[in-house]
Amino acid sequence: MNLNLVPFGKANYTHAGENYTFNCHHGEKECMGNKVHACALKKIMDMDMQVKFINCVMTMNAEKKPEEYPTKMCANDVKLAADVTSQLESCATSNEGDALLAEFGDMTMKFQNPLKSVPSVTFTNEPNKDNAEATSNFRMALCSQIMDPKPAICNKNSASSYHSSLFLVPLTYFFTLKL
Repeated sequence: MNLNLVPFGKANYTHAGENYTFNCHHGEKECMGNKVHACALKKIMDMDMQVKFINCVMTMNAEKKPEEYPTKMCANDVKLAADVTSQLESCATSNEGDALLAEFGDMTMKFQNPLKSVPSVTFTNEPNKDNAEATSNFRMALCSQIMDPKPAICNKNSASSYHSSLFLVPLTYFFTLKL
């Protein structure tokens, strides 16, 4: 299974030379968060660590509303190596982060322009086909796409923290799963 996370949401951008200007649906803090997420997807090589880190920063932002974006706090919480944390911070405040976010913006606009719903979830790469069920019951929507034999998480009685962590991720994303 391939999970593609695309941090951009209902933003837009302009590009002149090496300079990018982003306008995010919920303001500058969302733009910074999207850059951190874009850099995390580039700099953190392990998908589970990517999901844990992004889940942490989104949860921390939503619950505690810190003054600074919680990059360091979450890097420590998920035990990212110090050099990776440094790379994330450097990337998010540089042209590299801008260019990465612009790439995700291009992907978003290619998927659906303008993006109609945040989060947007698709299993088929078709806008809005899977979105309603996936945003209300991600596990059930995902499991309906998996052929038998299904993993234990697809059991109706199965409780899983993975469901929770994956559900929080799409708050500012659209993502696609290829099974």
